[in-house]
Amino acid sequence: MKKASERFKAALIMLASAFCASTGQIFWKKSSYILKVISLNNLIRLATNFYFILGVLLYGLGFILMVIALRRGELSRLHALYGFGFIWGLFLAHIIFHESISLMNILGVELIIIGGYFITKK
Repeated sequence: MKKASERFKAALIMLASAFCASTGQIFWKKSSYILKVISLNNLIRLATNFYFILGVLLYGLGFILMVIALRRGELSRLHALYGFGFIWGLFLAHIIFHESISLMNILGVELIIIGGYFITKK
């Protein structure tokens, strides 16, 4: 059984993983305008786009952090925390892309928070 401090560190690392991955996806969306038409030229433009590369780096960092967290804690508890990336993504999409936040989105956020609490509770 892992110590409480080790479980807490693993949880923080998993939250950082979710933050990085969802932020990386925001940057991918920001670069997606390049692919209005799929062509070799546009794929090359996408692959060299600053926002796309930043998204890949952040998503990759999120993957590495997830592996580190999973090494330190239990998958069944930690994976629930990855859902917090959805919350971060929702708010970033609202701020950056002016996407609306509905009542159902808010209820979903509340369920993710409540579910994360109960699943990670020892």
